[in-house]
Amino acid sequence: MAPGRCPRCSAEIDTLDRYCRICGANQRAAAWYHTKAVVLLSAFLVIGPFALPLLWTSPAFGRVGKVIWTVLIIAYTIGAFVACILGVKLWYAFLMSQLAGRY
Repeated sequence: MAPGRCPRCSAEIDTLDRYCRICGANQRAAAWYHTKAVVLLSAFLVIGPFALPLLWTSPAFGRVGKVIWTVLIIAYTIGAFVACILGVKLWYAFLMSQLAGRY
């Protein structure tokens, strides 16, 4: 049909092709939830490590990027968990010191 250009390698392709015949890039637009911004915001601000399947199925990231972001998301989750535990311990110690002063 009508020729077009591959967004990755700029090779001439047919507009009905799903993949580039030269580099194999997907010619269909990625879903909005597979964009880098949505994946990373959901991982760091909303659902944490539950976003890892979304990261690994997203075509917006390469294999090395997926591994790096996976490590960062897991480290961030562990850090947030430890910070929450320390916060609860500090709050408990403060509460106990306030109660001990009253009795």
